[in-house]
Amino acid sequence: MPFGSSAQFLLLLTVVALAGCGHASGATSSSDAPTWYRDVEPIVSEHCASCHESGGVAGVSLEFPADNVALYQSSKPLFADAVAVLDAGQMPLWLADRACRQYDHERGVSDAQKDVFRAFVDAGSQRGDPADAPPAFVSAPLSQVDAALTLSSAYLPAPTAVGGISDSRCFVLDPTLTAAQDVVGFDVHPGSKRVHRAALFAMQPELAQALDQADAGLGYACSTGPGAQAALVGEYVPGVPAQNYPAGTGVRLEPGSLLVLQIVYDLLSGDPEPDQSEVDLEYSASPVPHPARFEAITNDSFSIPARAADFMAQATFSATQPSTLWGVAPHLGSYGRQAHMALTQAGADACLVDVPNWDPSWEQSYFFASPASLSLATGDSITLTCTWDNPSEVAVVSGMGPSDEACVGYAYLSDD
Repeated sequence: MPFGSSAQFLLLLTVVALAGCGHASGATSSSDAPTWYRDVEPIVSEHCASCHESGGVAGVSLEFPADNVALYQSSKPLFADAVAVLDAGQMPLWLADRACRQYDHERGVSDAQKDVFRAFVDAGSQRGDPADAPPAFVSAPLSQVDAALTLSSAYLPAPTAVGGISDSRCFVLDPTLTAAQDVVGFDVHPGSKRVHRAALFAMQPELAQALDQADAGLGYACSTGPGAQAALVGEYVPGVPAQNYPAGTGVRLEPGSLLVLQIVYDLLSGDPEPDQSEVDLEYSASPVPHPARFEAITNDSFSIPARAADFMAQATFSATQPSTLWGVAPHLGSYGRQAHMALTQAGADACLVDVPNWDPSWEQSYFFASPASLSLATGDSITLTCTWDNPSEVAVVSGMGPSDEACVGYAYLSDD
């Protein structure tokens, strides 16, 4: 499948930046003007560095070693471009429409931080003294790590098709569970700068082992998903900190379960490099009061005609008992254009998430911030609407192959 729009946008940003299309103001600087090391680098460290690092997936680095003055001076056109991108809301990349709902861990730069960046550019982008730099931002880790699962050996990604710019691979991990555990925290430590997205699933051992054994390499190819009957546990994209599930909830893993880590590698921004990523899990010390699950809402009977634009399909879940909804996670493939999930209660619709410009490379879970949960009564429904553009000359159907598509939405639910 095509890789998606974010790679194209980042490539365009790289070309624009390197061409020096931005402009730096010639305003007179002063000792009070913001400098890179003292004022701006901390903002970049917190909001941008996970992608905009040397050799990172963004393709444009905002790392400037203290002993490389020439690199900093030659990169000044980047800063004016960065202000424009921040003002337009294009970075940090956050695909969900903020008018729909508020979520935990939204990626974004505050207006005050934008003002600092803008004043820095207007004053001539002063480098400042590297000694003035505060400690680098470090996202909060899990409060404890009860299981640290690592790929059994290093994997070297390769394009999934001739001319391809991504690789999607699934790796089987064994948490060696002898008793049920409730996962309340989830974190991924990428072993390579090519890691662009990851999702963790729980699977029946025999199914996971069969898929793994059918592929000769480490893990198995999984361009649209890990396989049937896979239960989502958590998702990771760059810039998202260690993920704690809403208070009082957790995803239960049964004894003997195997986990499958699906990793999407970006091969556009640099040469392939070996990866041996790690997944950290935090378990609840006692059973959580609200055992939760990612309920799959699926349409697997659509067919997108060749050369179709704005083709739409829907899937619906109806609550069969009172329950609580804590968050949602849409999933489309690379032809996806828009993903929308809505809750219908008493004949009225409420937006749960809207991703108007779908990009599978930035797929993630959206846990609600305010209110943190929604009560569902028996008969309330959640509708997923998937929209695609199919530029190919053949019809595209639901499936697990590299030329297939998906229309899946996950509702993070606990039964009352």
